[in-house]
Amino acid sequence: MSDLTKSQIDKLGDRLREGTESEDDLRLLDEFRTSFRNALEVVINKLHELESLKPVIRSAKSQQSIVAKLRRQPVRLSRIQDIAGCRVVVGGPVPQDQLLDILRMWFPGSVNKVFDRRIRPSNGYRAVHFVADIEGKAVEIQIRTLFQHSWAELSEKASDLVDAEIKYGKGPKVWMEILSDLSSLIASHEEQLIRHELLKNKRNDLLAARSAASRVEGQVDAVKEAERSLEEVMKLIEEGRRTLDAERIQIEARYNDAKTLLPGSPEVPK
Repeated sequence: MSDLTKSQIDKLGDRLREGTESEDDLRLLDEFRTSFRNALEVVINKLHELESLKPVIRSAKSQQSIVAKLRRQPVRLSRIQDIAGCRVVVGGPVPQDQLLDILRMWFPGSVNKVFDRRIRPSNGYRAVHFVADIEGKAVEIQIRTLFQHSWAELSEKASDLVDAEIKYGKGPKVWMEILSDLSSLIASHEEQLIRHELLKNKRNDLLAARSAASRVEGQVDAVKEAERSLEEVMKLIEEGRRTLDAERIQIEARYNDAKTLLPGSPEVPK
């Protein structure tokens, strides 16, 4: 496999797309798939440096999945970036962005290979995909929040048991509506979580400022100003908490709709 050029790999992809592949072509494709193994191991070992993470290794993209992608999309075999990869699930959007920053630092050559599907969802699917370039081998790292992961699991389960087209944004109308609604609700909820976190950080800064001013003689006005600002921020935090609770009730309702149609569907993340 190592002596195949990019042009030869793409010609192999053309034959797979056209359905004119030979037994030797399938063998070459299998070698191409396994050639990513060492690069994936480098990424996994690096992720294990962060004790809080538990990366889940994806099996190398199957021959059938590669062929299906070549026939479904105008992509060259050498340009497919998810032959090998792993998934990391984090608590929310803030740690999601923090991990992305760490990956950019670890793999500086991959700075421009970030696919933020929170901004441009794929048929309702939201996540951040980071593609690390390890000695010419692309390894995709999927970073999902708990809610994004639960949505993806629901979509996969419905695709497996109801209609395989669901994951591509097609299929029964009721499922399209459930998944679309859930995706929008989750996006709104996670945006609110970010605002809520920023407000809590501001509260902590104001508490520190008030404490510092109270220890300095003649800073009565500064203390009062910090207290006024703190009162305003606390009101916003409480309003945000109520909004988060209301959004969660809406999300739970949609998950319950899914469970009615498909018992065993993923639970709402805690």
